Amino acid sequence: MDPEPPASVKANPKGIGHTALVEGIDTTLLAQRAAFLRPDSRVLIVMLTDEDDCSVIDGIDPSNGNFPANHFTSQLRKDGIPFYLKSGTPACTEDPYSPECKECYTGAEGCIDLDEERDAPNLRCWDQKRRFGVDMLYPIQRYVDGLRSKTILTRSGQTVPNPLFAGGRSPDSVLFAGIVGVPWQDIARDPKDPSQGSLLWYETDDRPRGSRLGADLGRPFQSR
Repeated sequence: MDPEPPASVKANPKGIGHTALVEGIDTTLLAQRAAFLRPDSRVLIVMLTDEDDCSVIDGIDPSNGNFPANHFTSQLRKDGIPFYLKSGTPACTEDPYSPECKECYTGAEGCIDLDEERDAPNLRCWDQKRRFGVDMLYPIQRYVDGLRSKTILTRSGQTVPNPLFAGGRSPDSVLFAGIVGVPWQDIARDPKDPSQGSLLWYETDDRPRGSRLGADLGRPFQSR
């Protein structure tokens, strides 16, 4: 659905933290997309995963012009030793959506250096704003707009027709499904007592008080 899929994504040696340098437009992909998406067809997108979403912003985070988002998310070592991120400011622990919740790489203070236990690289894309003071992923609204809106934004911020709806396809003809895993403790009858046996099936509006299912589903409308 990206109206300008990049022809290449390279490391920018002149950028802050060697961020991604997005160049050109992949015209071959655009032609293949146009040939595949018949206007009279329905589109079914199925996401199969057992990992956290790690759709990292290419290059500089547009909400914070100084933060090298993609580089820090993928960096494992620095000067030959393991690399770990800093925490966010203390306000992040209480409310990651607070204006006082910030990262400390571009001027804020009060953060601490994390370690393997608190910044395992394979879990670095989980709960980022609370843990690191910055969300390095594309906002959820990007995908909501891509699947529902007749217009979307290009890399430069221009509004253009959504190619998914070229030819008159209705948003009702675009379906999205997720086959994903969650920690078994979050849907167990008693997460502290595995002997209780079976897991439970919850609808989003009938989960029991204290259930962590809400944490798994997230707060999409509060994502920046």
